[in-house]
Amino acid sequence: MLVVDNDRDSVEHLQILLEARGYRVATATGVAEAMRTRDIDVVLTDVKLADGSATDLVGRFGAAPVVAMSGAARVEGDDAGFGGWLAKPVSLERLTRTLASV
Repeated sequence: MLVVDNDRDSVEHLQILLEARGYRVATATGVAEAMRTRDIDVVLTDVKLADGSATDLVGRFGAAPVVAMSGAARVEGDDAGFGGWLAKPVSLERLTRTLASV
């Protein structure tokens, strides 16, 4: 799994939570850094990134679904190929259910 967010603290927090649940987690703080990552089965990313957006990651990792996170009630471009989306702040229960469904 790849976790992408501008906020390094958010990335580290999600990494700790997900690794505690048995996920293998790579992290990035932007699109360019994310694109250097290999062997990804799912991408969990903030919608707005400093060097792009979640839509820039859709389809870039083969069939890996992209789950977008946003502080907005609805993600603009929800039909842009996202495998799912989560409202921030992300609850652990909702995150676990979403990842299990993609």
